[in-house]
Amino acid sequence: MLKSNVVDWSPKPFRFLDIWQEDKEFENFIKSKWESYVVQGNEIIVLKEKLKMLKSDLKGWNKDVFGHTEKIKLDILRNIQELDMRDDVDSLDEN
Repeated sequence: MLKSNVVDWSPKPFRFLDIWQEDKEFENFIKSKWESYVVQGNEIIVLKEKLKMLKSDLKGWNKDVFGHTEKIKLDILRNIQELDMRDDVDSLDEN
C-alpha cells in the first residue's frame, strides 16, 4: 500500500527565481557570499546559519539587480487582465 506523509519543513531557506541564473554575476555572488560567512558549530548549525545569511543577502541582491519583482509581476498581471477585459468588449487584434 502506498502511503504519503505530509511533512512541514517550516519556512524555506530562501526563494530561488529562475531569472537569477540569467545574470552573469549570480554564481560569483553566491560563491563569494557563501565563502565569506564565518559560523562556528557543528555542520548542521553552520549550514542553517549560512542559509539564513544567504537568504538575507539574496533579498538585497535581487532588489538591486532586478528591482521589486513581485510589484512588477502584479503590474504585468493587471495589464493582462485589462487587455483581456478590453478584448471581451472590443475584440482587440493580435498586436
